[in-house]
Amino acid sequence: MIFYMMVGLLLFSGVISFTVFRHPVKSSAAHPAMQDQQPNNVKSPHPLDAGFARILETGSDLKRTLDLKERVETTLAKGRLTHADSIWLEHALDSLQHLQHKIQH
Repeated sequence: MIFYMMVGLLLFSGVISFTVFRHPVKSSAAHPAMQDQQPNNVKSPHPLDAGFARILETGSDLKRTLDLKERVETTLAKGRLTHADSIWLEHALDSLQHLQHKIQH
C-alpha cells in the first residue's frame, strides 16, 4: 500500500512540475531558428560583468591620475613651497606611482 502511494505521489509530482509549475517560455523558443543565433554567454553574464567593472575601475584610476598630475603641476608652479605642500607632493607622487602600477597590471 505504501509503495503504491509513493509511486502515485511521484507521478503526481511529475505531472504538476510539467504543468502547473512550468515557467513561461520565452519568444525565442517559439522560433527555433532564433535560438541558434543567441550567443552562449547570455546564460552566464558574470565574466562580462567583471570585465566591465574592471574597465570602469581602470577609467576611474586614469581620471584620478590625470587629476593628481594636474594638481602636482599646479603645486610645483608655485614660487615657494610650504612644508604642507612638500608633504602633500610626496603623498601625491606615491599615489601616482601606485595608480600607475595598478593600471599596468
